[in-house]
Amino acid sequence: MNHPTKQQCAIIDFVSKGKNLSVNAGPGTGKTATNALIAKASHDKNIVNFCFNRSTKLQADQKMPAHVKNYTFHGAAYAVTGKYYSHKLNVKLQPSMIAKRFGCDLKMAMLAKHTLRRYAASDDGAIMAWHVPKEAIIAIDEKDRNSFKDDVVTLAKKTWFACMNHKDREFGIEHDFYLKQWVEEGARLPGKFQLGLVDEAQDMVPINIKAIKRMRFEQTVLTGDPKQELYLWRGGQDAMKSLGYDELPLTLSHRFGPAIANAANQVIDLFPDEHHPLTGTDQIESRLYEGSPDEPHTVLCRSNAGLLSETLNAVRKGKRIHVVGSIFDSALIMESCWYLSIGEKQKVKHPTISMLGSWENVLELAKEDAEIAQAVKRVDEYGGQIPSLVEELRCAGETSRDRADVVLSTVHKFKGDEADVVKLGDDFPDLVRWSKKDRAYVPLKGELCVFFVAVTRARRKLYTNRTLEQLKVWKELL
Repeated sequence: MNHPTKQQCAIIDFVSKGKNLSVNAGPGTGKTATNALIAKASHDKNIVNFCFNRSTKLQADQKMPAHVKNYTFHGAAYAVTGKYYSHKLNVKLQPSMIAKRFGCDLKMAMLAKHTLRRYAASDDGAIMAWHVPKEAIIAIDEKDRNSFKDDVVTLAKKTWFACMNHKDREFGIEHDFYLKQWVEEGARLPGKFQLGLVDEAQDMVPINIKAIKRMRFEQTVLTGDPKQELYLWRGGQDAMKSLGYDELPLTLSHRFGPAIANAANQVIDLFPDEHHPLTGTDQIESRLYEGSPDEPHTVLCRSNAGLLSETLNAVRKGKRIHVVGSIFDSALIMESCWYLSIGEKQKVKHPTISMLGSWENVLELAKEDAEIAQAVKRVDEYGGQIPSLVEELRCAGETSRDRADVVLSTVHKFKGDEADVVKLGDDFPDLVRWSKKDRAYVPLKGELCVFFVAVTRARRKLYTNRTLEQLKVWKELL
């Protein structure tokens, strides 16, 4: 991309007028390059660029002009507030310490810790009942739930004050805690900036949106793609929608050719609101295939349980594997579900499954949680084989990504990445479902976003699955 496209020129021209803007940027359309062009055209302003994570921040350091200061939200918070808690970041916040200090059992202590995590990600100014994890509430009799939540909130508040007390060295903090403190104290930055750039604005936790509002830049430019909103399940929000700025699109993808763009557009057609279709570059020849690739490739799964299954298949075929992130959390969920299903609660190690407390509660949550639903499916499928399967995975060797025959990942872990050859896993749920309330078929936006991200990770070859083959049928139902 040596010369700006017409869409990039339109964006630069709009920004030059000093107005706030949301750039709706599809996958591979050059978000970072566009932000760099904006920065170059705004050379007379002090600019801060907020990146989604440390990896994208390092990329921005290489590509953005020298007058731009690149931060993650945590990086900006640490520079002003977090540095005063550096001695507490090396101290793990242990439920056993909470239980000992405040005279509660370990389960309540663990709930207080999870409640604080939800509070830290929210834009709320105080710890409230809705921050208590729903997984814990399911296990409580309905008549006792309000008083139970009150008890958890009281314990969480005591824990928060201990965590944020500089002199209390027994209680550590997590990085989200000083970020929360920074925002509540005004989200001050180490320097004065006129223009704020924000990447991945479609997937921001509420506390980060609150930070943007409190910074009060003269001008703000958000960049993101509402079709790639992956973190609704943990409270993520689309800042582009909530802040309501004028919007301009980027639709020419330099990642893949027309064939994969056409597949992505079929997914776009199912979204409940209108979106700009993608155009694939003519510089890359992309194709869709059925079956499984014989060459090195990447497998993308919807869930950790699906990732577990695909990893087992690859190991048993003698393939050299590389798993993006850890496979052990997936194994632990499945193993904990199995032990809970047979009543061996003492062997349940995964915190979410432990909070649910009974197999009946797991089945109840599985109705609305795709991850738990996949774990239940694996329990039904493998049963008593699960402990030995988990041990088999623990003993399996893993190689580096560049030497692997098969790279395996969930879609969430592969966000922002790409690969020449991608195979879609078989664990994606239906993207359209019958609604009794509406008496019609309705699209499931959260699942559409996940599948859209999966389809658009491939550069040259995309191996399809049942979900992709169903897109035209679902379109006819809507």
